[in-house]
Formats: sequence, C-alpha cells, structure tokens
Amino acid sequence: SWAKPMQLAAWLLAGKCETRYCGMTRENEVPARGGSWWTIPEQLYPRSSFPTYITGGGVVLGRRALEKMLATTVDGRGVVLPVIEDASLGIWAEAAGVVPQPSDCFREQPPPNTTRVAEGDDMERALACCEPTTLVYHRPVSFAVCNACAADHATQRRALTHNTEPNLCSQCCFNETYVY
Repeated sequence: SWAKPMQLAAWLLAGKCETRYCGMTRENEVPARGGSWWTIPEQLYPRSSFPTYITGGGVVLGRRALEKMLATTVDGRGVVLPVIEDASLGIWAEAAGVVPQPSDCFREQPPPNTTRVAEGDDMERALACCEPTTLVYHRPVSFAVCNACAADHATQRRALTHNTEPNLCSQCCFNETYVY
C-alpha cells in the first residue's frame, strides 16, 4: 500500500477516526467456500456473510480498540480466520462492540481478477492515487506515479518532464507516454 504519512498524521490528529477503527469498509462480503486462496470452511465460520470490516490495505486501529478486539479471541467470541486478517478484525470488532468507521480517504485498486470497465483506463487507474483527498491507496499501478503526484508541484514537473524518476511511466501499463 502507498500512503501520504504527513497528511495521514494530520488527519488522525484532527480526530477524524472517532471509533479508532477506520479505513475503507467492506459490507456484506460472502465467505469463499471453495476454490480460492481465501476459502473459509463453513464449520470454521458458519455465517453467510462477514460483519462490516476495514479492508487490509490501510487500517487505522487504536490501542484501546485493539485491546477490546483481541480480548474476544481469548474468550472465544472472536474466531481467527486464516489468511483473512481484515475480516477477522471485523469479526473481533463486532464481538467487542467496536464500530468500523468508513473513510473515503482510504482507497484501493480493484483486485487483479476484476474485469476492467473499459479499454484504455490504464491511465485513470494509475492516477487514482493522485486524488487530493487520498491518504492511503492499496495496490497502486505505480508507486512512482503516486509519489510524483504527492510531491510538491516543482518536483512533480521535474520528475514527469525530465524523467528524473527512473521508469516513471514504464512502471505503468501505458503503451505510449504523454505528459501534459
């Protein structure tokens, strides 16, 4: 994941994460029951969906919230799901009464198996981390593009027009590179 650490710290210090469990939420996710890396057997987790949880690309988790959540694993209320740590946190949060707080400052690119909406959206996908309100971006197309977008204007221009960032555009999925 890619992050803007100073802006994230300012966001936290401004009290934007009131529940101390914040990020990009997933709701009503159905457990995979077979044929997947993320398979969860029904005997381990019999419910038909996971409680709302914060996805693993970027999670803000305060100490008190974590302590409450971990206590549920000790007393048996919270199950530990192998390879699905973010859904496990959601199960623990629900059992502990900790509410996941969604934030649109946390974003992610769709998983690799997701069909793209349209041909030619590589540039749009690469620049998704450049939105001014983005604090954390999971699975960026190019860390170099995200870093260039987050830099001050003079640094952006120098990196993009003078190619001071090695392979800036070749790290993306572009067939041609145009800098405007």
